[in-house]
Amino acid sequence: MKARVRLPQSCAALFFIDGDKAAVIEKALASAGIAVIIPPREKYGGKIGSLLKLPGYGETAVPAPADIISEELIIFSNVDRKALDRGLDALRSSGASVRFKAVITEYNKDFTLPELMSHMADEEKALNARREEQQ
Repeated sequence: MKARVRLPQSCAALFFIDGDKAAVIEKALASAGIAVIIPPREKYGGKIGSLLKLPGYGETAVPAPADIISEELIIFSNVDRKALDRGLDALRSSGASVRFKAVITEYNKDFTLPELMSHMADEEKALNARREEQQ
């Protein structure tokens, strides 16, 4: 299991999620004790650690490349297993479906958002291929 990076407060960062859906997600996660932050899009090209304001990461304004996978994403930080389970249950109950979800780790905190999105898309593709082989 990968080590999680700890922030002072449990939070979830929303990417490519706006408006009413973001409000539904914020309410659902708040019921599990998880605060929501929405990093500005003009910083989406920066490192995950910077986007989540982790200690040791400065503010950066790095625009995302035009070819970024712009799927909805939630990144959880400083969330213990029970709170994460409650948060995911609350998301399901709210009907707010989000394709990609991640937990910040020592491994992925230095990824840029485009790198993380690409990595997650590759993992999903490999998982789906394995499922098809098993059928």
